Amino acid sequence: MISGEKTFLRPVTQADLHVVHGWENDPEFWNVSETPGPFSEQEILDFIATAGNLEKYGQLRLVILDDKQNLVGELDLFNYDQASRSAGVGIMIANENERKKGYAADALTATIQHYQKEKSIALLHCLIYNDNIASISLFRKCGFEKQGHKIFKGKDAIQFIRHL
Repeated sequence: MISGEKTFLRPVTQADLHVVHGWENDPEFWNVSETPGPFSEQEILDFIATAGNLEKYGQLRLVILDDKQNLVGELDLFNYDQASRSAGVGIMIANENERKKGYAADALTATIQHYQKEKSIALLHCLIYNDNIASISLFRKCGFEKQGHKIFKGKDAIQFIRHL
């Protein structure tokens, strides 16, 4: 669906169930997302069924593949608002050994370029905890600008936006 220089992004499918189920149930990622706790396989299947249509369901979950077609992470568009053409964006590279290889920047840049051409999204926004230096650096590198601060799940976070 979306190609970068190092990555390829496609909608999550049922074939990805076990990988996504493992990622969603890894407590390491709960502290930087809105995940309330563990999910059953059926809940993940239900999510997959609705996570591929941005206009209809307001969200789009894309898996990130490296150049060998290995799943390395996910990029989510969520809270899509057609009227304002805005969406939240989140990204995760699952395996620590795959981080710092440029996959996240490549996937985020490719997604930005895709939606600049498609025109269905004019603004992306994200919320990042102050102590998540890697994510702050990533989003700044990809042209996001600090918009302000918010308290999210009891912690201070920075809101970033990117006009497309």
